[in-house]
Amino acid sequence: MVNMITKKLSYVMLIGCLFFVSCDEEVDHYDVPDSEFGNILAVLEGRGNFTQYLKGVEMLELRDALESGSYTIFPPTDEAFDLYYKEKGIQSLEDLPKEELKGVIRNHVVDNALTWATIMDMGHRGWLDEDEKGPNGDGAWGFRRRTIYKEPPVIETGLDGETYKLWQFAKFLPVMTYHYYCGLKEPADYEFLYGREYSGQHVAGATIKEADVRASNGIVHIIDRVVPPLKNIDRVMGDNPETFSVFRTLADKFAEYDYSPEGTAEQLTNDTGRKDSLFVKMHYLNGNEFTFFAYDFIGVHTWDTQKSGESKAYTAYVPTNEALNKYFDENFSQYGYTSITDVPKNVIKPLITNHIVHVFNSWTRPSELDYCISGLKYPISIDKDKEISFAEFCNNGVLYGLNRVLEPNSYKSVAASIYFDPDYVYTLDIMSHDSSFEEVLTNAKGTVTYFSIPDAVFADMGITYDEDLELYMERDLTDPDSEVVYITQSVLAARLKFHVVDGQVLDHDQQRIFVRNTHDEYICVDYGQAYAGGNFERSEKITINGVDTKGNNGTAMNVSGRLLAPTWSTSSYISDEELGLDDYSEFRKLLAKAGLLSSNSYGQISLMANNRDYTVFVPTNASIRDAIAAGEIPGLDTDGGLIVDPNADSDEGKTEVAKRNLSNYVKSYFVEYERIFTDGQNTGSFETLGKDAENKIVKLNIAGGGTLKGASALRIVDGAGSGNNISVLPGNLSDVLARRATIHQIDGVLTWGN
Repeated sequence: MVNMITKKLSYVMLIGCLFFVSCDEEVDHYDVPDSEFGNILAVLEGRGNFTQYLKGVEMLELRDALESGSYTIFPPTDEAFDLYYKEKGIQSLEDLPKEELKGVIRNHVVDNALTWATIMDMGHRGWLDEDEKGPNGDGAWGFRRRTIYKEPPVIETGLDGETYKLWQFAKFLPVMTYHYYCGLKEPADYEFLYGREYSGQHVAGATIKEADVRASNGIVHIIDRVVPPLKNIDRVMGDNPETFSVFRTLADKFAEYDYSPEGTAEQLTNDTGRKDSLFVKMHYLNGNEFTFFAYDFIGVHTWDTQKSGESKAYTAYVPTNEALNKYFDENFSQYGYTSITDVPKNVIKPLITNHIVHVFNSWTRPSELDYCISGLKYPISIDKDKEISFAEFCNNGVLYGLNRVLEPNSYKSVAASIYFDPDYVYTLDIMSHDSSFEEVLTNAKGTVTYFSIPDAVFADMGITYDEDLELYMERDLTDPDSEVVYITQSVLAARLKFHVVDGQVLDHDQQRIFVRNTHDEYICVDYGQAYAGGNFERSEKITINGVDTKGNNGTAMNVSGRLLAPTWSTSSYISDEELGLDDYSEFRKLLAKAGLLSSNSYGQISLMANNRDYTVFVPTNASIRDAIAAGEIPGLDTDGGLIVDPNADSDEGKTEVAKRNLSNYVKSYFVEYERIFTDGQNTGSFETLGKDAENKIVKLNIAGGGTLKGASALRIVDGAGSGNNISVLPGNLSDVLARRATIHQIDGVLTWGN
């Protein structure tokens, strides 16, 4: 008798030690006990309070399987089944359909023998692979255990009218333990989701009444509720159409049904009837990735050789039908749509994506709702007591029914008119295929101005869309014999990104200002018109029709044409023998005599790098000729020839000093790393590439200019101390937008000092 008491006491102490193991203490895997204990079913039969669960085992003919395998079982008590019958409005298990009965019984069984301490430790560490661990090196979120229940295929009709048979992955039991919430979450989270007091040991909505009941082939953890198989987020929405049908219909615009070889093969192995192809439902929402909130499997972690623990989970903030319809009336109805489900995919995509959150190894708990992130990674705040009308933990995450819409920043940004206005279908399609273009227009952290092009302007430019090929066609409308060229959305996105400038342009019709775009070129906004370097080459300006959007990150302006990137370089304007302007011809001669031009006919200016900004000041032809005649150009005689040193040893040496002096002087007209315009936005002292007679860097002091009519001229005071003012001349020979450079014509020459 004493030996028996001692043995029982040791057993109780063992269980207590396992139960109170700390979060960080190592726990060994539990081995199947010896024959001192009966098998799982024998243990339940000996307890006498599991007649309903055992009855279900017999009805499903599971006895042999549960007596021979190694399992962890969470059996509900008879009282739990009585409560379940009452909630279902039935009398007994016989009232359940066969498949529902299978779910009720098999959903409480997990492969492998796991003590409660081991389950808690798996929830904390999870024995995950290195690349699967959480941010602190642990598996603190590996909390869902895979059961032996798997639903049969579900038949669904897609929005395309086709019928699909969907493969269903295994169901999971979420284990809600103190370890899982330890230091991270609050017990009130459990109470919010399940309406029950948190005791520290739960699986889904059931409380563990007694843990670690040993059996010869496993472990029993007794629970006080029946836990039916959890449904995935998509299925929960489908089961509540009166609340979530609008959101689900919108999300299904992005649904794709992918053939599942694994599911089909499994069906061929297990079924005896007709063998259909099985599919997996996925939603193509986030960039190039699929979202699996309609699928039970997200990414199973492994423990030993058994797939058992699932750590990944979605958080779905699903607006109610009422909230979405209200949002539609306030934002979309004015554009001719009859209902929110009529809104095109590209328009609605950011709205849906913003409500589905997938953060690695995590889901948003109720206590975190006051400060969390949306699906598009915007910070959001949700009042769980006032704004959450529905909450359910699902097989692949949690669904919160929200009585408001989480408006994506896209709808409040510069791109708002592109999303809402049907006149911008082309731009929206291009933007949806180029995430970098979308990011530029919707990023709330920056400020931009976008010169937007309506679809009608695309047509005027000879660009149309081929719906069959899903490509754009371009044709030169000025040439009736030109051929159609197919271009992709990425090509057009690059063109449209040229229309995006840093900073916000205000008063576009009341000023002349130069603004830098995302291609590091400049666009001139000139009293209701705009042009870029390519337009300048064609002597054309496009009309700004007005402001489309004033968003939280800038302004969008509707324009009548395309802003063109410059194709001509500074050399093209100044020194190219064919393109070069005659008004710059004398400066071209100075460059050549100074040895700063390449020998080919294009006359490339050798001192300019392709990837840098420059401003070049070019004196008029007359002022250069006058300065030469007056002997004011270093290195040149009054006839314009290089000064010869008669004492030099070689012919080349006779002009070496003169050429060096002329080179340093001519370089003084080039300011590197700066773009200076007559709008006066960039003035002050600037270093040039030139050096004076004392070999010091020449600086130019620049002042004046302005954005309004009647502003003073931009003026230059050269750095040699002569004090003479040189003005930038108005007209088409100044503010010339070359490739990565600005050219100005000035009315005098610089003084080189001594």
